[in-house]
Amino acid sequence: MTAATGVLKFYSTSIGKKVVMAVTGFMMFFFVCVHMVGNLQVYAGPDKLNAYAHFLQSTKSLLWSFRSVMFVCAALHILTAVLLTLQNWRSRPVRYTEYTANESSFFSRNMIWTGLLMGFFVVYHLMHFTIGNLHPSFVAVEVHRNVVLGFSDGWVAAFYIISMAILGMHMGHGVFGMFQSLGLAHPKYNQYRRYFSTGITLLIVAANISMPLAIYVTNNHPLILQTIGVK
Repeated sequence: MTAATGVLKFYSTSIGKKVVMAVTGFMMFFFVCVHMVGNLQVYAGPDKLNAYAHFLQSTKSLLWSFRSVMFVCAALHILTAVLLTLQNWRSRPVRYTEYTANESSFFSRNMIWTGLLMGFFVVYHLMHFTIGNLHPSFVAVEVHRNVVLGFSDGWVAAFYIISMAILGMHMGHGVFGMFQSLGLAHPKYNQYRRYFSTGITLLIVAANISMPLAIYVTNNHPLILQTIGVK
């Protein structure tokens, strides 16, 4: 049996698919963290954020290699999620007449839908801030300007804030389940696993929401800042 055949055989099992979900999920979680840290430089001013963007563009081979890996991870994650969902549906072809979710949470039952919504958001985000065809006045070399103008629109800022809340729903359960899929769960430490997944998710969501919210308020409602004592 070749290595490729062995990998495909492993992937055909439920355990194999869950391991793939965990590994690709971790890779995307890592990307979200790195992306967040980079974006937070918007608070440091135009020079800092534009310099960071210029650095990324100056290492195109590395940047596109990383993007390619993330694209493969996202594609595998989505494909595997769909296959697992279909597998679960086939295992229960007759719907329960009365169903009580004692074991599962709202987030775990809706992972497929929050994941699909995140896929839609990523496409929009790329077209908004990377390609620029959905941006009102996109200038490729002026990243800080693009971000400020983009988030000055209330509807756009609200869309990003709602999307980050959905990301939190998806990522919170995903990070928690990732440890179990990789065999790193233990009843003795599960509460700490929950603390970590909830804490890191809240931190990332709060940081990502702060940017569109702060930019929109700063550019549209300066009186609010004066009222709370921020000049």
